[in-house]
Amino acid sequence: MFPRDAVILLTGETDLVNAAWRHFTAALGTRLDVSLTMYEHAARVMANEGCTVISVELHGPHGPHGPHCRVRTVEPAPDGTWQGGDGHHCGPDEAVPMALAIVEHGAAAGTGGGRDGGVAGEVTVG
Repeated sequence: MFPRDAVILLTGETDLVNAAWRHFTAALGTRLDVSLTMYEHAARVMANEGCTVISVELHGPHGPHGPHCRVRTVEPAPDGTWQGGDGHHCGPDEAVPMALAIVEHGAAAGTGGGRDGGVAGEVTVG
């Protein structure tokens, strides 16, 4: 088994998650340091092993803000939920670059949550 530094947890509306999955797998290519999952249990297990968890929450046009997503680093809370900063709100098409920026620069921006011992939070790209 290869060590992972981060796991990206995709949640939200099924159609958006399915589309994002394709974009994330294309962007990640053959990287072995980042995992991608839609399962909270898998992300929680990896977080407990020291991985940074990057939550990508995808919401469709039915909400008050229209199609949007929230990208943030999170840590497992004792009550079974996830805790973290407000994160970065963006359009669904910005989810991949935002999450990968957190993977690449999270520790430098103080947003790690795993092996680097950082604090959950956000990073801005642009």
